[in-house]
Amino acid sequence: LSRFAADTFDEIYASHVVEHFDYVGELELTLREWNRVLVPGGRVGISVPDLDILCGLFVQRQALTFEERFMLMRMMFGGHVNEYDHHKAGLSEDLLTGFLMLAGFVNISRVSAFGICSDSSNAVFRNLPISLNVVAMKPPAALQGVSP
Repeated sequence: LSRFAADTFDEIYASHVVEHFDYVGELELTLREWNRVLVPGGRVGISVPDLDILCGLFVQRQALTFEERFMLMRMMFGGHVNEYDHHKAGLSEDLLTGFLMLAGFVNISRVSAFGICSDSSNAVFRNLPISLNVVAMKPPAALQGVSP
């Protein structure tokens, strides 16, 4: 996003993208860059596979078929259909919130849906939503640089 000036966008939406950034440095740097290009008070909407839900389902060995457990594994680690379809981070609500806070975001909250389109943020497995959907805000100009 280096071609964009700071404070350019009102909103950023990323559905099942963030887990493709390495949790060692790359994820925080990416979120910081998103924060940079958002206007003060701008909003980011992020959807990722919910590791808490997926792990809880995965350990139910007797309740799932091999195919279902394999599908859950792919949701956790990526489908591996090409060189880019690998997950480099597994995120739960507390972990994603922590990364967002490190990147300077505030007012972080979980939402059930974004209502934008039908995408992976609405994914379900056995009638259970498997996506963690979170919204966060770049602090308003008056709060920039103020620690929570």
